Amino acid sequence: MKIRFYIDPICPWCWITSRWMTQVATQRDLEIEFCSFSLAAKNDVLDDTSEDGYGPAARMTHGLLRVIEKIKQDCGEQANDLVAKFYTEIGKRLHVESSKNTDWLVDVLVEIGLDKTYAKAENDKSYDIAIKKSIELALETVGDDVGVPIMILETPEGDRGFFGPVISELPTMQDSLKLYDGISTMISLNAFYELKRTREVGPDVQSTALLFPDTSSEISGEGDACPIF
Repeated sequence: MKIRFYIDPICPWCWITSRWMTQVATQRDLEIEFCSFSLAAKNDVLDDTSEDGYGPAARMTHGLLRVIEKIKQDCGEQANDLVAKFYTEIGKRLHVESSKNTDWLVDVLVEIGLDKTYAKAENDKSYDIAIKKSIELALETVGDDVGVPIMILETPEGDRGFFGPVISELPTMQDSLKLYDGISTMISLNAFYELKRTREVGPDVQSTALLFPDTSSEISGEGDACPIF
């Protein structure tokens, strides 16, 4: 089964769920395509020019989505694999290593086998059209009152999409599979729409550090709530 997984790189909730999904994909024969979803653009804070609050984070994460769109446009059949590697590397730096800038962008591109000139896309507004279309495609399926993560499953009966799951830490493999199988059952029912409870804890992004044993971080425990959600 193919799953379109919509991401905003800055969102810690999205990062944790994406790591859950990549774990599950190895055991459930799933093909994941990571797609752009800019919370900054959706929530109209992209033009915030302040140096505090939403501004810097919004501009940074939107720029990374521009790079993703360049990879999608230029890399043909390799694009999905390269985007997955790119998101893994930038997510590790933003969340596990708690980076507040993208000074490492060129290094990441070279590390995954791309030319350093791809970094120029970070400030190229021409890719905003593709980002906007990606957001619109996601919202057409799941509705407008959501953020990320968004998952859209391409099934024989048509696309079935939903916001979530929102999980506060990376589950074990066994629990990851239980969660996926339960969700798959629920969304197979056309009448099913929503299941929710109030969050009482923040996102524990350091729970994903176990996936990167060669990475050390000065920060442990819960991460910041998504700054532009």
